[in-house]
Parts: sequence; structure tokens; C-alpha cells
Amino acid sequence: MNPTFKALLIIGIIGIIMVTCGCAGQRTGKSHTEITYQAEIMVIKEKGGRVDWSHTLNVVAFDKRGADGFYDIYLLNPDGSHERCLTCDTTSHHNGNPAWHPSGEWIVFQSVDTALLPPINPEEVNAYTNPGAGWLNNLWAMDDEGSTFYQLTSVGIKGGVLHPHFSHDGTELLWAERVEGDETGSTGTWALKIADFTITENGPVIGNIQSFTPGEQHAFYESHGFSFDDTRILFSGNLQKDQPMYGLDIYELDLETQKLTPLTESFYEWDEHAHYSPDGQTIVWMSSAGYNVNPLRADFWLMDVDGSHKQQLTFFNESGHPHYRGVTVAADSALGPDGNTIIAYIKTECAGLGSEGSIVKIELKEKENFWVLTHNLVHIMFLALCAIILGIYQNKMKGS
Repeated sequence: MNPTFKALLIIGIIGIIMVTCGCAGQRTGKSHTEITYQAEIMVIKEKGGRVDWSHTLNVVAFDKRGADGFYDIYLLNPDGSHERCLTCDTTSHHNGNPAWHPSGEWIVFQSVDTALLPPINPEEVNAYTNPGAGWLNNLWAMDDEGSTFYQLTSVGIKGGVLHPHFSHDGTELLWAERVEGDETGSTGTWALKIADFTITENGPVIGNIQSFTPGEQHAFYESHGFSFDDTRILFSGNLQKDQPMYGLDIYELDLETQKLTPLTESFYEWDEHAHYSPDGQTIVWMSSAGYNVNPLRADFWLMDVDGSHKQQLTFFNESGHPHYRGVTVAADSALGPDGNTIIAYIKTECAGLGSEGSIVKIELKEKENFWVLTHNLVHIMFLALCAIILGIYQNKMKGS
């Protein structure tokens, strides 16, 4: 072999190996996934709260605090247009946390039982009974026009409910329920509940209620939804011994085997409001990771359904970033039918349980990360170098 050609070949091979190994060595850690996302964010309602998106009707249900200080349930289109109220003419107290039935014909929601209201500080009662806290709340069902209403649960003075969610076939209803506690609205002890949901000639009813309290510490649980095949549920809770209330983690529970899978494991970070994508492959949730919890700040994150490939999606709390909005708590969210659009509630007044927020639309845009681009560049360099070496070799052969 010609000495010059041999030297070029050796140098080329060594160079490719070094660059490739360097890239491979860098591609470690949970943030370097094959595909990452960037978020384009638009505020569609300056004032609003918890959300759910009917894929059948392509309509968003949400709650919003009115001039009277109480929350009511509204509908609007995903672009923020055609807002209308469903519960403004009902009881003069909180109605919120709407959950669409898959058919689009029914909405289950929380409503305060005014007969249970205690004679204590009205501001404290207002805060602890709002849809995000759930004390003295019952589950109700209404039709999609807000014309007929049916009570589903009946809690006592120590009770309450939070975050109802339907199974994909609409036959089961999941929620969290306050089962023990004092009569002042403090956190208390909660459980996860699942019931059969049936439409009878007299309206919707629930039955065959099951209770779940997984984990070592039975304290707070918040329901987030059913898996794609309705065999597992997603929820958050402080399940480890002595884990504080603000240290919530995300879990998945297999309903048949009772196998509990932790998807986040951060004893002192706040992880909550987890929701499956329509194809069941991805989970969006909120996390305080990287921030202090006083004052609480949180952003939206994405992860694979097994808890891998965690990546931060929004940067509301990072000064200088296009998403920056000051101290913000990313909260409830709902994914659209295509899985690439999220309607979300972000709390922009972060002091107290009754704090106000806005509703935003988040468009997910795929982007290849640095290491994928580098890997592709190495391939291009390799092919170019091979072509150069081949050309040199052919010229040498012609000249010999």
C-alpha cells in the first residue's frame, strides 16, 4: 500500500473513532433523550383555573373565580373563544374541577355542600373549600349544557373530594377523597376512590366504590387519571415515611396486581398534576425541581410512561427565558387529541389556597438535541472523509 495513502487512512479512522467516542461519552443522563421538545406558549385566558379537554367535542371545560369570590365552571374553545358559564345560576359557592365523560354528554365536578359550612373564619372556609383544596366538596354530574344536575357523593363535615377523572370507556370514575381529619379544613387523611359510573333512567349514579391507600405513609393522595388501557391509575402523594406534604411524588398503581411504581423519587420536591398523553406513551406533570418551595415555584415537565427521559418543558420561573412570568406555579393540564397541544392552568398569584391563575395553550415542537445533531454531523464527516480517501487512492492508482 502507498505510504501516503496508508497514513491518511490511519489518521482518518483514528479521527472518526475519537469524535464518535467523544459524542457517545457525552450522551448520558436523563436530559439527553433522542428527541427533546420546545414549547410555544400563548395565554388564552388571563383568569382561569383547573381544566379538562373533551376530545369528542373539542371543547375545554375549566373553572374560574367570579366577582363573588367563588369558582364556577365554564366552557370555551381551545383557541380561547366562545366562553360560556354552566354553573353561574346554581348555588352561591364553589363549583370546579370539571371532568368530561368520554361521550362529551356529561361533566363530573366538585361542588361545596353549603349545609356543612362551619361558623368559622369565612376567608379560611373559602380557601379550604375551593376546588383546589376540596374540603366539604361533593361530586356532582351535569349534562354538557348545565341544565340538569345529579349529586354523586355525600361527604360529612370531615370529608371532601378532589380531581375526578373518567376511564377511557366511561364506565369508571376515579377521585381522591378526604376520609379523616378535623373540622377546620386542614389537610387531613385522604384515599383514592374508584367507582362504577352508570347512566340510569333517573340520571348518572356511582356504585361499587373501591378505596386504595398504597404506600408506607397514608396521608395525602391526589388522583390524576387512568392509563391508556384503564388497567392502571396515575396519582401523586407523600407515600414515604415522614415525607412532607410539599414532597409529593408521582406514582402509577396497577389495579389488578396492586403493584406500585414510583415515577418520580424526590423526597423534598413537589411533583403533581400528572396526565397521560392520548397514546399513553408520555406523561406531562408539574415539578418544583430546581426551585425552592418557599415561595413555591413549578414548571411543566415531560417523561416517558415508565418514568425515564425526564425533560423540562416550560421555564416560567427562569429570568431571561422567553417563558418567564415571575413566580409561577404550573398546575393542572389537559392534553389535546393530537397529543401535541396542552391546555394548562398556571398559578400566577401563589399565596394561599385560593390563589388565582391563568390558562395557557402550550404547543409542543420536536427538536433534535445537541448530541443527536453532533452524531449526525459525525456521519456526514465520515462519509466525506471516505470519499476523499477513495479519491486519493484512485488518483494514486492511475499514476502508478
